Amino acid sequence: MAAPALRNTGAGARPHSSDSRIVPERLISQMPMASNRIRTFSAWGIGMVSKGAKSDRLASPLPTSQNPTDRLLSIESELTIAREIQTSILPRDVPELSHVQISAAYCPMTAVAGDFYWFIAIDPHRAGFFVADVAGHGVPAALIASMIKVAMQAAVTCANDPQSVLRGVERALSGQQRGQFVSAAYLWLDTENRKALYSAAGHPPLLRWSQGKLESIQSNELLFGVMSGCDYPACEISIAAGDRFLLYTDGLIEPENVNGESFGERKLEEVVRECQSLPAFEVSDRLLFELRHWQPASAAQQDDITLIVIDVL
Repeated sequence: MAAPALRNTGAGARPHSSDSRIVPERLISQMPMASNRIRTFSAWGIGMVSKGAKSDRLASPLPTSQNPTDRLLSIESELTIAREIQTSILPRDVPELSHVQISAAYCPMTAVAGDFYWFIAIDPHRAGFFVADVAGHGVPAALIASMIKVAMQAAVTCANDPQSVLRGVERALSGQQRGQFVSAAYLWLDTENRKALYSAAGHPPLLRWSQGKLESIQSNELLFGVMSGCDYPACEISIAAGDRFLLYTDGLIEPENVNGESFGERKLEEVVRECQSLPAFEVSDRLLFELRHWQPASAAQQDDITLIVIDVL
């Protein structure tokens, strides 16, 4: 049995694991009795380089006279730079909120990914949590994710209104996606008034573990790119101490075992139930561990994975 996902508190370190199927590229969380820490991981390898190299190049084609080894090294260098650029657009820390513990895990399938997440921290009691999943993988999807980052930076003025946030992202992407659809979800958390607001665009449901039950919360409109001008209505949620929220992309629930069964919400609920007494960052680790061992030993990661766990204390 492979060991759980490696942990490292030093940015830039590159731990190695015998299991390369699901290794977080980036995992940040609030650690108990300590300041926020960032833990960086890498699943970089030649297999990943060659997969991205089939269709996703950042520069003009290399001269055909260049030998295959040099070409591969050049492509690997370009994709390393692309990965570093994409990592730089992701949050470096989780928000410091009163009575809230947060953990975020980011596991790209290839060198660069179509998943994106963002935080909008307003004050110690209020913050927004955003997750998006661009259809496809590699550089084309990563470029759309970069455009979403720009749109989210402009969303600060309406951070307490999920409908306006998603409308803003949809307008920013309109006409720019070239057939690539995007799902997204946004959660606004207000611990002072003990309420949350949630809205989504074709995204997997928000999950809330509360009073021993896992609740699926949906307030969905169409994916970005299907039709412009959607409303993205928000639902209001009362929150209480002990509530745990999970925002994630479908890469967390779609992997299949040897019998063709998806990890799904049933297995997700089982793991969350088993981890109900654990802090948020341990829940993230445990879910990724269980997901690795759900899949056949020979299976490679099939999709990008993003997971945000939010505990109300």
